[in-house]
Amino acid sequence: MSHGEAPVGTVADAAPVDPGAPPRSARRVVQVRFEMRDTLIEISRGVMYRAWTFAGSVPGPVIRVTQGDSVDFTLVNRAPMPHSMDFHAAQIAPNKYYVNVMPNDSIRFQFIAEVPGAFMYHCGTAPVAAHIANGMYGALIVDPRTPRPAAREMVFVQSEFYLTPDPTANPKSLSWERLLSLAPDYVTFNGRSAQYAEHPISVKVGELLRLYVVNGPIARRPSMWSAASSSGCSSTGHWQTRSPVCRPWRCRLVVDRSSRSGSRRPGSIRLSRTPSPMPPRGALAS
Repeated sequence: MSHGEAPVGTVADAAPVDPGAPPRSARRVVQVRFEMRDTLIEISRGVMYRAWTFAGSVPGPVIRVTQGDSVDFTLVNRAPMPHSMDFHAAQIAPNKYYVNVMPNDSIRFQFIAEVPGAFMYHCGTAPVAAHIANGMYGALIVDPRTPRPAAREMVFVQSEFYLTPDPTANPKSLSWERLLSLAPDYVTFNGRSAQYAEHPISVKVGELLRLYVVNGPIARRPSMWSAASSSGCSSTGHWQTRSPVCRPWRCRLVVDRSSRSGSRRPGSIRLSRTPSPMPPRGALAS
């Protein structure tokens, strides 16, 4: 399967998840409280999944702080099994803070967000792959102390779902065999398949966009996103070379990021010419 949003023949039915980033934090101490619970979610039209969640959603809520902020974090376990938290943005002792929280128990700890960037957070309870694949992950944005230029900001978390093979089972659950084989049934942005193909994201000509992209539970392999233009072509840019992400047409997909080990810098793109009309629906691949 390629890195599209969904397998062939699936269409997003519900309204898409709003990818808009939360506003920049103005607090020096940011309080975050998550309750972990099992929740049914819809990952494609009519396909329900038994998810393990932070705060009832997959991905979990986007956390946004500013470099130097203190994050006061509380984790409450309302689920029937142990879970934990692992913040990739935190530089703290994992054996002290990233410990299992038993059902009906909680943990509270603090850390200083010292490094700016877009980071993943996830459950760190063994087997970690199963807890992440079941939905326990999300994005944490750390803004630099000096504000960036004003822009329209979006967050995209890419992930995979590995489903039990029984076609009559609904809701679905995790297939450990498919996970170990790296054979996903769905590759999604923000937890739902095909939503931004069925509901393209519209942007204004000349609008500055800042995209935070987290390559979540995606089988430990790098990904590259590119913008598909109205001509059916695809052009890929890169934040280091500052290449344009697409030629100046309206885009079906305005996500572009080369995912590399240690790469945490968000990219900004600008569409600067008159866009061409969109082709009929279905003329472009998802």
